[in-house]
Amino acid sequence: MKVGILIIGSLFWDTEKGRPDWRKNHLVFKKKIKVSVPIRYGRLSNNGRTYTMVFSKGVQEKSNLGIAYLIPLKEIIHNTDELFNEAQALSKAEGNDTNLIIGHTNWAVISILFNPKSSIDKYEIETKWEENINKNDLTDFLQKHIKIEPPLINKKGVLDISWLQAIEEEQQNEVDLFDIILTTCTLPTGYLNPKQHAKIANTDLRKYFKNNQKYGILTFEDDEIRTELNKV
Repeated sequence: MKVGILIIGSLFWDTEKGRPDWRKNHLVFKKKIKVSVPIRYGRLSNNGRTYTMVFSKGVQEKSNLGIAYLIPLKEIIHNTDELFNEAQALSKAEGNDTNLIIGHTNWAVISILFNPKSSIDKYEIETKWEENINKNDLTDFLQKHIKIEPPLINKKGVLDISWLQAIEEEQQNEVDLFDIILTTCTLPTGYLNPKQHAKIANTDLRKYFKNNQKYGILTFEDDEIRTELNKV
């Protein structure tokens, strides 16, 4: 199986939590592909000092898609055990242990997306994924999520979005070679307007918004946020 990691935020550029080693040891970074995804800023973290990225059903429904990165794993995956090893490594890079549901507050879930054209046995993988993820409390994550908006992840831990589309049309064939994509779905805390976001971004020591801009991880709100930042 050809497997990739969909990165929508700081996993791409952060230098903490062992992330540089994870990127070096697990990803073929030079083969990264920009793709369209339904993302927006929506989670206050770091005690409210950083406003981070989430998947958003509202963004998907309005087709206000953002830009993130699909990056292949270094190794071809031969079985579900190897797939779970990579999912656990991703969880660890998020600052967690190796659970697929992250943190004592269930603030994120390692989710899976299947290429609908792939010939792999999706049923077997999906069944084992559901068994593994429900060792923890996915229901708690989903119930918290729906208070903000319906989640883009189902009860089996599968990401409920369309197959990824490359920003550069000539790279779509490369995207379509992937059988499975892993990603982190974080729990939103609520959606701030650009002025509120800019106020946080201006004092954020992690420079989350500014680093996303620097590295090309973008959302439909970015122009308005930058305008408000220039006023601060």
